[in-house]
Amino acid sequence: MYKEVEDILVCPICGSKINIRKIYLKEGEEIIEGTLNCEKNHKFYIKHGIIDFHYKENKNLPNLAQFYFERDFENINLNIENKTPNNLKNFKIYRSNI
Repeated sequence: MYKEVEDILVCPICGSKINIRKIYLKEGEEIIEGTLNCEKNHKFYIKHGIIDFHYKENKNLPNLAQFYFERDFENINLNIENKTPNNLKNFKIYRSNI
């Protein structure tokens, strides 16, 4: 979602103006992850650059960017390695610059 879109957004529940509340992840000028609020405090999410107009009453619901950044990737990698069959553990993937 681009910030300029904010000027034309209205709440699908109450019809009031919607404003960007928080930006969690941005690529250039595009907002990838964030939250929106209307004047009556209805909350909506921006996910993968797309506005999700389904109203979320649970204000403690984590956003997608926080979910990714809070993951323990080292333990995830260890779990993957431990569950990989032995015949695939020494398999190498070579990249070419094609």
